[in-house]
This record gives sequence, C-alpha cells and structure tokens, in this order.
Amino acid sequence: MERALRYKTGLKKADLYEEKLVSVAQAQKLVPKDRWWKIENKYVETRAGKPTIAPESDNRPALNVAESMGFGDLTEGETA
Repeated sequence: MERALRYKTGLKKADLYEEKLVSVAQAQKLVPKDRWWKIENKYVETRAGKPTIAPESDNRPALNVAESMGFGDLTEGETA
C-alpha cells in the first residue's frame, strides 16, 4: 500500500507516517527495569495516590486528615 501511494500519487514517505512519543507506561515496557529506574527518578513525577479505606492490618501509615488540611496535630489532651 505504501509503495502504491508513493509511486502513484507522488506522496513522500513522511506524508504517509505519523511520528509520536509513546506514553510513560509504554516506554516502561520497552526499557529494561535496571535502566528504567534511572530515567524515572530524573524525568517522571509520581504523585501520592488518593486516600483509601484499608484494614487495620495494612502496613501503610494512617492519613491524618486534619493535618493534611493545615490544622496541625489535633490529638487528644493538647490545648491550642
């Protein structure tokens, strides 16, 4: 098809193809893991995930909602 379009219509190869950057997820699949982490640490910004409900056995630290809203630590027994 490419050959027919190029010779019959006079189009150039660059006119027939689009070049675009792959997504981060696609790039991660292409690059070996030991080399990917060097690139990711420098160029990819990772954000914290959304809060979620988890069982008490979960290893992650609990979210302090008041502190994240700028109120500081509001634990019992402290005076403002």
